[in-house]
Amino acid sequence: MTFEDLPPDWPTRPVTDPDITADVLDLVVRDADRANGALCLLLCGEGRRLVQPLVIPNVPATLRPDERRRVFATLRHVVDDGGFSGGVLVAVARARHAYVTDDDRAWHEAAIDALADIGIELLGMWIVTREVIRQMPDVRDQASA
Repeated sequence: MTFEDLPPDWPTRPVTDPDITADVLDLVVRDADRANGALCLLLCGEGRRLVQPLVIPNVPATLRPDERRRVFATLRHVVDDGGFSGGVLVAVARARHAYVTDDDRAWHEAAIDALADIGIELLGMWIVTREVIRQMPDVRDQASA
């Protein structure tokens, strides 16, 4: 599981394709982002194909829920000004702790709320560390269980 494993046609495939998602994240999320912590947003257009990765470095873990939602709400400008009508795959990058934390759950809930408010589909939430790239369980599925 590394970006070197990406097939030549990966840009034409959806980032949600389980055969390439982890490798795309390995390509997009730099080592420095993993070392220092970052929030990575993969903007996807038609067919859930990658249009543009955005990386927000050094995101503090102490943000309040409304501040976390505001991070995602800023994508409203992309929708309003650029006519974007796709989805977003979100990755939380950090140095350690490949397990899901309360902080990860808070980011996930903020993404669900804020993206739904502006009409952008959340395509998934991932944890990216130096050792592991793993999809988080969907908190919406856990709430209904």
